[in-house]
Amino acid sequence: MNKEHEHHVLASACEWYAILNDESVSEKDKNDWHHWLNQSPKHGQAWQRVEQAGRHLSGLDPTLARAALNAPKGMGRRAALKKLSVGLLGLFGAGYLAQSHFAKQLSFQVLALSAEYQTKIGERRHIEMATTDQIWVNTGSSLDINPNGHSHTLYLRNGEIFVKRDHTSQQPPLLIDSAHGRMTARGTRFTVRSQFQDTLLTVFDGTVEIETLDGQKQQIQKGQQARFNAKTIGPRQAAEKFRATWVNGILLVDNWRLDEFIQELGRYYDGEINLDPTLSKRRLVGSFSIEDIPQTLRAIQNTLNVRVYQRHEQNWFIGSA
Repeated sequence: MNKEHEHHVLASACEWYAILNDESVSEKDKNDWHHWLNQSPKHGQAWQRVEQAGRHLSGLDPTLARAALNAPKGMGRRAALKKLSVGLLGLFGAGYLAQSHFAKQLSFQVLALSAEYQTKIGERRHIEMATTDQIWVNTGSSLDINPNGHSHTLYLRNGEIFVKRDHTSQQPPLLIDSAHGRMTARGTRFTVRSQFQDTLLTVFDGTVEIETLDGQKQQIQKGQQARFNAKTIGPRQAAEKFRATWVNGILLVDNWRLDEFIQELGRYYDGEINLDPTLSKRRLVGSFSIEDIPQTLRAIQNTLNVRVYQRHEQNWFIGSA
């Protein structure tokens, strides 16, 4: 089974996990699940993985369990369970269930469902703090802010933020926690993007210190970025400018493969953008809007001489001209 098909099967298993654990599950739902389960041995294997991940949910601290199972901020219980089961699978696939840091990893996934600041797909949000710090929350993200005296601790449950701090301010360091460790920042501009597998820190001004859950430390300077997980910090690399341009509604592209561009653009679109695989290696340069996806797709059509058309509502295809 290729990776794309495996991901599709696992996503289906997560969907069934959510349905079967919903109080409104019907006999038809159960029959349809049995039918899906018996369609292929791969379905059974995927279901076993979801069940194994789901068993960890039953052992959660009651506070975390309530956050997962109570419908949060308009999200239905079924949708919440699906989101959590996908998160559990992400941790399972990354090997975190066998690590001592599992409780920390899992709590971040669960609490993301009821975070104070949540953005939908395609939504961005600006937060002005009383401390003069400014925070931008990117698409599909979850963030909690905990006041701590004259400063704050940010808990990035998942997704991405851009932080701007005042250089002239004498305020205490700002602390940013992700599922993989802590970042400490003073007067600086930086982004943090946290996913299941790791966290990416990109510093545009000043210095930010990373400390992993295992205690490994590293200073990331202006113009640098680094990925880290609970145990290790990856090599420092040159900061990628596009990591901050989303704040202004722009995706800045410099010689990207078309498939990489579509994958990143898809973060901002609550629909599907499909690409003819034969066009994957086409190269793209320019600034593109993440606020008007159809407009961006039309711009690609003109730039690369490809054919872009809408199959049906919120479903686009890019093929050869």
